[in-house]
Amino acid sequence: MHAPFDLMVDITEAPSLDAKYEIFSSFIEAEYGYVGVNYVLFTDTRSLQGIHSNHVSKRSGLPDEWREIYQRNNYARDDLGMRMGALAHQPILQSSFYRLLHEEKLPQI
Repeated sequence: MHAPFDLMVDITEAPSLDAKYEIFSSFIEAEYGYVGVNYVLFTDTRSLQGIHSNHVSKRSGLPDEWREIYQRNNYARDDLGMRMGALAHQPILQSSFYRLLHEEKLPQI
């Protein structure tokens, strides 16, 4: 098990966003078994247009074909997970997202 402090030090000292993401996604997979990890930096969360147009994302665990279909069909427009990610201030597990969706407690924009 990777100690949380050591993990944060490793991420902080990594020389690039790609290196930081690799450390984080490797930890999530090794520690929790998650193979699909999305990391997104949102630069404008004032509106839906801002959320969808102003972000930088890193993804792993999803086939390239799935990403191409997602982008081609503009699924981000209706992606409640992306909206929640933009408004949250902590990592979001898929199970938490679906629980909040079921309870109708997702953040509103």
